[in-house]
Amino acid sequence: MTGMRFLLALVLASILVVPCVVKAATGDASAAEVEQMKRDIEDLRKQLRGVNAAPRSSSVERALDSKY
Repeated sequence: MTGMRFLLALVLASILVVPCVVKAATGDASAAEVEQMKRDIEDLRKQLRGVNAAPRSSSVERALDSKY
């Protein structure tokens, strides 16, 4: 659960911070740097999707899984 919260916080922070950084640095940033940032954001989104598919870890959830 802590890992999921960390990734969620990371994604939310990137959503809030990256546009400001891109806007502030557009005059100085090259197209390659902007594309790298876009790839990094997409990687974070993929990681977040992977966390949602994580196996259940509590004993109650495992017991319910084995029952049905």
